[in-house]
Amino acid sequence: MVKFISIPVTSKGTTLISTDGLCTEFVSATSIKLASGGRIVTLTMAGTATAAALEAINNAALTVNGPVLAAVSFPAGQTCTAAVIS
Repeated sequence: MVKFISIPVTSKGTTLISTDGLCTEFVSATSIKLASGGRIVTLTMAGTATAAALEAINNAALTVNGPVLAAVSFPAGQTCTAAVIS
């Protein structure tokens, strides 16, 4: 399993998320929540395949024998437009 995933965010560049204790949640057609390290990251998504985007995040996090950092590759037509950390 990788240690971090990198999520491309159009409004701010790349966001790194630790996979240690990572929990993911599909919130709506335009929102995904990630919880890790006592913080919640809310991703705002654009496109029509948010469920597939969540799957891409989970796949990157579960990369076996992967590097220390794995990039999330969203499906065609799907982008993350914002990441808000709370």
